[in-house]
Amino acid sequence: MPDEMQVTVEFRPVLCGTGLSIVQTGIPEAIPLEFCYRGWQESLILLAQLVEPEILDEHSNLFFKKESMCNCGQ
Repeated sequence: MPDEMQVTVEFRPVLCGTGLSIVQTGIPEAIPLEFCYRGWQESLILLAQLVEPEILDEHSNLFFKKESMCNCGQ
């Protein structure tokens, strides 16, 4: 079918967690590839913000986000 985009998402175990591969095909020429990369980056950042735990510091009663220290595959 013309003008149909397909996205394949694969997860794989890596030493420090889970690796992610995203392949998007059938992108119309009118959409710059940089927009696709940026869209996926923004989506994954928002997902990380949604699932990262907020931890209460018992001494100061402040919340902070747990930051991932792993940069595997980058």
